[in-house]
Amino acid sequence: MQRLKRYFVLEPNDQTDITLVFWLGKSPWLSWFLIILTAVCGILSELLPDLQHTHLLPQGFPAWLNNIVVFGGWYSYYIAGIVFFFFWQLSRWLHRRQRPAPPRRTGIIESILAIIIITYLGGVLDSWASQIGAAAKIKDVTDAAEGLVTVHGTIWQRFVTYMINNWYELPSEDVFRLSLFTILFVALWWINRPTLRYWLAFLMTALLFGAWHYSSYGYNLPEAVFEVGLPTIIDGCLWLRTRNLWTFTASHFLYDYSGNF
Repeated sequence: MQRLKRYFVLEPNDQTDITLVFWLGKSPWLSWFLIILTAVCGILSELLPDLQHTHLLPQGFPAWLNNIVVFGGWYSYYIAGIVFFFFWQLSRWLHRRQRPAPPRRTGIIESILAIIIITYLGGVLDSWASQIGAAAKIKDVTDAAEGLVTVHGTIWQRFVTYMINNWYELPSEDVFRLSLFTILFVALWWINRPTLRYWLAFLMTALLFGAWHYSSYGYNLPEAVFEVGLPTIIDGCLWLRTRNLWTFTASHFLYDYSGNF
């Protein structure tokens, strides 16, 4: 029961690495630079074109602004995941060389079980969100990215194709989510109850992440929030317990892959 509690309750003395921090030295300045860069690039790459679509911005961007949007898109979709995973792994390797070595938060078996169970619960939440959306007469729209997944061949062939098409994008989406969460968690410093602060920050992150899919869901904001935002709230349990990018992204891969077949 105590182990299960750690997926939902943030203890005051258990906030190490609750944010996406790399301890490469005495100051996590590099991590904060990457966190802010990732959040800004991710928001600009989606927000500015969406504002154009809704006619809140003129259709023609100045060249400098268009270059920012292009760079933000490339960084958010192709680079952020690789950069973060590299520095994350490097910081963990350097940290383990210290004595005494920090204990593992979860073993391999618990991590695998957590990924499977939380992915399944995410699917349950997705089903509930679809029912709520149908009851509210929200138009059902399929994520445009799902078209990248092949529907031919064996399950193994589909999985390999899916991995090839998404190995760079899903990790980048995850570090974008965790960058938003880190900023929100720090911004809510005035909340003295760690668990409330954590879940409020993660709820806001999930809803913003859903809204981030506005264009890929046919500019249907309620559908994007219901189909993407609400199910990803459960991912907060995985991050709270494991604080591990690998398990976080593995759950994302499994969730998106299983949802397409």
